[in-house]
Amino acid sequence: MSEVPVGWFYVQCPSRQDQVLTVSSMSMKSSIRVELRPKKKIGVTNNHQLWCYNQGYLVNKHSGCGKKKKKKKKLKRNRLLIIFGIVLGVEKDKLKGQFIFQSKKVDGDAKKQVWKYDEEKRLVLTGDDTPYALNDLAVPKLDSIENGCSWVLCPVEQT
Repeated sequence: MSEVPVGWFYVQCPSRQDQVLTVSSMSMKSSIRVELRPKKKIGVTNNHQLWCYNQGYLVNKHSGCGKKKKKKKKLKRNRLLIIFGIVLGVEKDKLKGQFIFQSKKVDGDAKKQVWKYDEEKRLVLTGDDTPYALNDLAVPKLDSIENGCSWVLCPVEQT
């Protein structure tokens, strides 16, 4: 498996100049399509373009995380808690040809949500007997592994 950055990163498509995986709506609901859009400039709200990798799940910063205020008697401060409730996945059981969505994390049967970043730098959905990779269409979808494209995971610090 290729190295996945720690922390937040863009998922950039090298075959499409400066385009990154983006949750198409600034919604925190599931069933929102993920597509390729131009990378936003630093300083512009871009949380819907930032991702992290946690135990095989790709989590969007806008829709998969949240701030929760936790009060202590002596120390009053906000703590950032990551809530892995919304993750990148597909919605139907037939994987080939499926578009990707942000979807509610499923405990147990996660075959439609667990990803790996393989040696060829492809994003591969790993839960099924037949692995499927993400292609480089404007609205990416799953295809056979040999038709998957390479992706660059760009940490926020390097952008």
